[in-house]
Amino acid sequence: MTGPVFERRLAAILMCDIVGYSRLMGRDDIGTLRTVKSYRARVLAPAVAAHRGRIVNMPGDSVLMEFGSVVDAVHCAVSIQRAMLAAKKDTPQDRQIMLRMGANIGDVIIDDGAIFGDGVNVAARLETLCEPGGLCVSRAAYEQVHDKLPLPFVDLGERSVKNIARPVGVFALSAQAIETLPEDAVAPLAQAGPAGRPQRSRLGRLVMATTIVAAMTAAFGGWWWLYAPAESPGAVGTGSSAGHPQAVAQERRLSIVVLPFENVSGDPGNDVYAEAITEDLITDLSRIADAFIISSNTSFTFKGRSVDARQIARQLDVRFALVGKVRRAGEELAISVSLIDGQSGGVLWSSRFERTRTDMFAFQQEVTSQIARRLNLELKQAASERASRGGPRNLDAQDYALRAWTEIWNKPQSPATNAAGLAFADKALSIDPLNADALASRSYALTRMAQFGWSDRSQSELRREALAAGERAVELDPNNADALYALQYAVRVDGDPDRSERLLQTAVNLNPNHAPSHAALGLRQILAGHPDQAHAFLAKALALSPLDPLRAVWYQHLSTAYLQQGDDVRALAEAQESIAANPAYPGGYLNAAVALAELGRRKEALAALKKHNELRPGWTIQRLKDSATITASPASAKASERIFGALQDLGMPER
Repeated sequence: MTGPVFERRLAAILMCDIVGYSRLMGRDDIGTLRTVKSYRARVLAPAVAAHRGRIVNMPGDSVLMEFGSVVDAVHCAVSIQRAMLAAKKDTPQDRQIMLRMGANIGDVIIDDGAIFGDGVNVAARLETLCEPGGLCVSRAAYEQVHDKLPLPFVDLGERSVKNIARPVGVFALSAQAIETLPEDAVAPLAQAGPAGRPQRSRLGRLVMATTIVAAMTAAFGGWWWLYAPAESPGAVGTGSSAGHPQAVAQERRLSIVVLPFENVSGDPGNDVYAEAITEDLITDLSRIADAFIISSNTSFTFKGRSVDARQIARQLDVRFALVGKVRRAGEELAISVSLIDGQSGGVLWSSRFERTRTDMFAFQQEVTSQIARRLNLELKQAASERASRGGPRNLDAQDYALRAWTEIWNKPQSPATNAAGLAFADKALSIDPLNADALASRSYALTRMAQFGWSDRSQSELRREALAAGERAVELDPNNADALYALQYAVRVDGDPDRSERLLQTAVNLNPNHAPSHAALGLRQILAGHPDQAHAFLAKALALSPLDPLRAVWYQHLSTAYLQQGDDVRALAEAQESIAANPAYPGGYLNAAVALAELGRRKEALAALKKHNELRPGWTIQRLKDSATITASPASAKASERIFGALQDLGMPER
């Protein structure tokens, strides 16, 4: 079987990272997050656009950018750093945002807009060598710019960097050099776009695109899209009821049309906000595995029309419709959104978002990411419930796979939901052994059983089966973030944390809204002995999905990080959040017991440990160590000594 063919191209890559992000988040997480988003919108995004680049993604506190020219990439980096260095002069030292930046030129692989390869990896490693406020470039990049830009780079020689086989030549531009550049050296950095035309903002491009769509619709009477070829599920394409058999619609269990959000502000000038959010949601939802999303070209033909969501869903042969309203009053923005059942017309889910409009880009990104993540859960839950109502005779492999998914991913973690999910996954695989979703859920369920002792079968046998199922799921569907997440979990518990991290990075590159992968990257930092670096990843997961069924586990991870850092007050607070999120999850009680003991509240600690033991009978300190939830490196083991000591003092048996 021929594998997928990926595009390759030569590109200039720029990577930046925030210095001391964990410290800033620990001091003021909400304030830091708002400030970072503001800088991204007001400084970084416009600079990238002005230098003809694009933001590929923003994993954690990093930003990955691509340019067609190294000169443009270095121009952009210097302009960003000058702006950031100027801004910090008016900011208290403990709240200053500073960046490290790395630039490289190299061959990259393009997959659904994401970029991969050594060209990217070298840029990331160069960024780690950079001083705050400065820029490091590879020798290959330096050769392209040194005679074109009057910048005082310093040759740092050949450096060996992590996971790169050959040494990399490094040239550095210090923060002081950037800050003191003469104006004539900086002038070219503020250039316009091609042929002297200023680059349009993202919202401006959306306005023009919408105008073109409207013109096409008027010219062709709205009928052109009915005859577009159908695309396979998972693609962002046009849907139609004309010429397509009902069987196609039946396969589109996660099919949805995002209708243009309505501007209810009373000012037509605010249409751009509604249009931008609609466009972004279509893009973000397209990353959901097995989802069929009606394209924006088709969606925007319904703009300004009085429409019935149920009628349109039926017309387009999709199961669901998403509708929303945007209201702006001064600096206040409110967005309401509802998910409509295309058959009954009932509201399956609705939510409202209200924020102060510090900047549109940051607000828009936050809202669309949360909606996309939540809809991933809601869509699959609704499709699963529809399948279960159809009766056993009507269930096929994908229906069983959806029911497995909702038990495993969309319900609080417990032995009961795990067993139910595994049973549904096995039923799906008995019908279709090549169902990637069922294989991913099976892998996840088996790994949980091995890690938490939820089976009488040997742990080694469970881990072996989990790995096999996860590997097969990713082989069948390499772009499925859930499958990548399930495999990395099996890989980590089996003892390969480095490969686990690589799989997680691939998952978030494919789907930046995949909250479980961000949380797992936080756990990876804890297991590697860097608990201070875990907070940003876990905060990202909780921001993406604040009501996620797995949030009890994520709060426990936060609690563990604070315990390893010796901050027992915060550790207790996060453990209590874990308990509140899922009272049946034992991990929150365990961490609460340790934190309470360290705070001298022994009676409460014993009560918490008793509750843990009721939920997880027979647990010992050695079993906790073997579960690999805390110790995976010497540094993590050392940081966890106080945790095990507290549990031993409270009476938990060693073996």
